[in-house]
Amino acid sequence: MTISSGLRTEIETALRGVAQLVLVIQEADSRGSLIFPSTTPEN
Repeated sequence: MTISSGLRTEIETALRGVAQLVLVIQEADSRGSLIFPSTTPEN
């Protein structure tokens, strides 16, 4: 499967953005918000 380099760059940028968003959400979650209730120890 061949992907053009331009599209590949866009995909990598999007994935990096998603990863950054996940980190931000997990950071907020660790401070007490219940975005991911399954990750909190007191279930």
